[in-house]
Amino acid sequence: DAFFDYMMATAKGMKMPRGDKTAVQAYEFPVPPVKVQKQIVDEFHTLDKQIKEQDATLQKCDEEIKEKFVEMFGTPFTNPHSFTEKRLEECCLINPPKQAHISDETIVTYIPMSAVSTNGIVDTSMTKTYAELKQGYTGFIENDVIFAKITPCMENGKGCIASGLENGLGFGSTEYHVLRPIDNVSNPYWLYYLMAFKEFRAYAAKSMTGASGHRRVPEKFMQQFVVGLPPIDLQNQFAAFVEERDKAKEKAQNRKEALLAEREQAIEKYFR
Repeated sequence: DAFFDYMMATAKGMKMPRGDKTAVQAYEFPVPPVKVQKQIVDEFHTLDKQIKEQDATLQKCDEEIKEKFVEMFGTPFTNPHSFTEKRLEECCLINPPKQAHISDETIVTYIPMSAVSTNGIVDTSMTKTYAELKQGYTGFIENDVIFAKITPCMENGKGCIASGLENGLGFGSTEYHVLRPIDNVSNPYWLYYLMAFKEFRAYAAKSMTGASGHRRVPEKFMQQFVVGLPPIDLQNQFAAFVEERDKAKEKAQNRKEALLAEREQAIEKYFR
């Protein structure tokens, strides 16, 4: 980036270099005709508008899913349909042991914290061998629910359903709680969206332990949280609804990524 290089070269100060106002005023660069400038602005305006439209679609899908959850199950702190109340550890396995007897050469999916979004979307494109991840990482399998337990990731809503894993196996940050659905008891979609509620995370934040900046939700909180457990058939109905909305989310996310790439190309074309 020519301007950045120029500013670094003309910056004043040793320990904390600062851009020089005179240098900025003296910087020379080609200025296109006003007509061309307007065309460039219009192009970026169109791209930005289309990106916002995809964001709106993603937000709408998430809102519809949460509305459906409330309609079918209530919120994490209400039980309007009088489902049998259970501790979360009775609804799923919390932080189950890693899978045993895996060959070191087995290819598995690697999901660092940076690959987990705050709206359930997760990047599963990274892979490593089991040998590279068997020590010092949290293990999970297909359809486990990942819940970021450390601040501020937890409060921000980081979490996902682990799906599309290489060989059905995944590894990631030690700052995850892993929740594994129990057959005929719980569904990963119900578990994930239960914990996606801001109310749940605000309550979880009150239980955090540890020093400032490294506070974590303890496993005991997850185990003892009480919730109305819906019948599995009802959970599966909710999952089917979510899967339909996820198709729209995936389409919007892919379109957004393509638009962002197009925008980056435009920046490269006009300003670099």
